[in-house]
Amino acid sequence: MIIIENGAMMNRVFDWYMQLPLEWQSSLFVYRGHGANIKTVVKLLEQVSDNCLLAFYGDLDPYGINIASHFYKIRP
Repeated sequence: MIIIENGAMMNRVFDWYMQLPLEWQSSLFVYRGHGANIKTVVKLLEQVSDNCLLAFYGDLDPYGINIASHFYKIRP
């Protein structure tokens, strides 16, 4: 599963997913969203199997780093 912070990147996922390593190309891509959507993504993180590979694709600005830090606390 790959969580994407940036809506523009999510809208264009079909343009860049083939650049990912092969084992990530068939991932479930989840948009982090805003408001209530954030709670849904957090709940999903809490429930997904420990065997599930997980990545976060966020902006490298303070806001994106804060999101990554929050997700890391839920699922290192």
